Amino acid sequence: MRTIEMLDGGLFTTVQDLGRLQYQRYGVAVSGAMDSFALRAANRLVGNADSAAGLEVTLLGPEMRFAQPAQMAVTGANLGPSVDGRPIPMWRTVAVRAGSVLSFSGQRDGMRAYLAVDGGIDVPVVLGSRSTSTRSGLGGFEGRPLRAGDVLPVGEPPSLATLERGDPRHAVPGAAGFVPGRPGCSASEKATPLELAGRPLGSPGCSASEKTTPLELAGRPLGSPGSNPAFGNGPRGAPARRRARSRKAIPSYGHDHRVRVVFGPQDDAFSDEGRSTFLTAVYTMTSQSDRIGCRFDGPRIAHRTSADIVSDGTTLGIVQVSGDGMPIVLMADRGTTGGYTKIATVISADVWRLAQAGPGDRVRFEAVALDEALERLREQEAVLDALVGPEPDGSSAPDEDVYDEDAGSGLAAGGFGDLADALDETRRGRNR
Repeated sequence: MRTIEMLDGGLFTTVQDLGRLQYQRYGVAVSGAMDSFALRAANRLVGNADSAAGLEVTLLGPEMRFAQPAQMAVTGANLGPSVDGRPIPMWRTVAVRAGSVLSFSGQRDGMRAYLAVDGGIDVPVVLGSRSTSTRSGLGGFEGRPLRAGDVLPVGEPPSLATLERGDPRHAVPGAAGFVPGRPGCSASEKATPLELAGRPLGSPGCSASEKTTPLELAGRPLGSPGSNPAFGNGPRGAPARRRARSRKAIPSYGHDHRVRVVFGPQDDAFSDEGRSTFLTAVYTMTSQSDRIGCRFDGPRIAHRTSADIVSDGTTLGIVQVSGDGMPIVLMADRGTTGGYTKIATVISADVWRLAQAGPGDRVRFEAVALDEALERLREQEAVLDALVGPEPDGSSAPDEDVYDEDAGSGLAAGGFGDLADALDETRRGRNR
């Protein structure tokens, strides 16, 4: 068995995948990665399916030793990753030797980094997911954050044959029976409206009579050969291990965030003044923010009458406003129901912005129509597809596309340059 030994658990490091959506009806939190874009990108960089489990590293990183050689990638927040004391580039495949130690020097940009290892973190599946819910002690590694002395099992690198068999550890978005964030789907299960809440916009359900079809994004099915690096075009069962990466597809975070929302479901519970305040004020994220929700200070959002309603379902990114008039954006570990009015919902393509925001960061909310929210999601999927992919002939990418710790630190410096143009290009395209 391949393993990783934790020498230091860091501030708050947990095992996460894309979450457990199908048990919300029973009051089970979805959990999963706060920044699913970053986790999916890391998984693609090492040849995993999007749904494979990785590590979510919050603010102060851990230290860990690889017992066997591995391919790894660190995405999301820049927390200063290094291998054996030498800085490594982020958002690229990194080859490590047996005995290599990964550590983090400290926060530079963003709040949460994501580590993926080829084969995925192979902790037991609990209720369809390997994600950790620390509130309930469910899933992950013993249902808790990692600490020194923990030994994490790592799966074998996935092959095309494994993916085709439908192993839930390596389920591929777009494959029959797969729902994003829902590893596997039995013929007897049927998606309910509450289960659909929180999935990526346009995500299909799953029923006995209708298997999940590929989600058409960016002109091709997500997860089809050519869009997921796990489907290498090389020899059968041998996905390309090295990924050609685009430096232009990587977000930067900073401390000022524009977050787009779609009004509803209870925006009519707020006065015109309250709705205007929500969209024009600058809100500051408070230190009470966590994986349950992002809390803000700022101008009060006025209700028409009461802030209380009969409890109903919640979804990722929904914006509750309690009696004090302050917005709370519900995140990965949110409860499955809530009894406060909800003025708007953060669009799926912008949830990562809040996942990478920290206390003291400033947020402005901007209303968009549903059609624009869908278009922004398609753009995000296109950016993700552009980030990594196999070589057209199925061969390995050029050597410089995989950072090997024996190659020296020169590559590390180049890995941080020219990182964040794709999103800017997208914005420029919309402004033309």
